[in-house]
Amino acid sequence: MPFFLSVLGVLLAIAAISVLLPRTVVEGLPRDPSARAARDVLYGRVIPPCGGLRFRSAFLGESTPAAPAHPPDALLLHEGEQLLERAHEAHPLEPRVVAALGHLALARRHLEEAALLYRRAIDLRSHCSEARLGLGITLALESEATADALRRRALALESLSQFTALSGESELAPEAFYDRAVLLARVGRRSEAEHQADRYFARDSSRAWAQKLREELAQAQ
Repeated sequence: MPFFLSVLGVLLAIAAISVLLPRTVVEGLPRDPSARAARDVLYGRVIPPCGGLRFRSAFLGESTPAAPAHPPDALLLHEGEQLLERAHEAHPLEPRVVAALGHLALARRHLEEAALLYRRAIDLRSHCSEARLGLGITLALESEATADALRRRALALESLSQFTALSGESELAPEAFYDRAVLLARVGRRSEAEHQADRYFARDSSRAWAQKLREELAQAQ
């Protein structure tokens, strides 16, 4: 019982800190040498599978319309993870490091672990942009892998809620608009998908991604 109460106390403290902290967007790299070393190891070399959605991270870089055809190198993932764990030990309440660990779990296709880490980062700071984006992508991938139709739709809608919760002030807002448009089209909400696509086109002029989004909307008709 004392152990349970102590754990409960820690969780309540984390929740209280999250509520009391300013509701500002949390993104970019933390001021930690191990976190920055992890970025140097991983950036542009490890991009998680996205299922046709857009991903971007200060630690890893960004996805391209043509997804990587092979899994990331296991040794590279291990090296980056070791550095991120060191950063996490030094700064246990830094949500960006926890979210980055979630990215590595996602890169390994460990969806449950990735979702847990992303949710932990969001518990620390609800406006952690990379955690919201990563959790949305993870839930969308879980939806695709689920045979049960009701569960599949529920996961897709929960995924949408994560993209919606990502602040419009975030640097990742274009990715969130893109991913919302794609998922809305996939669940049959055509008019909302077109509205989100318009918001995306107004924020991001990337020709390759714009063409990819038009193809996604056309396939969903």
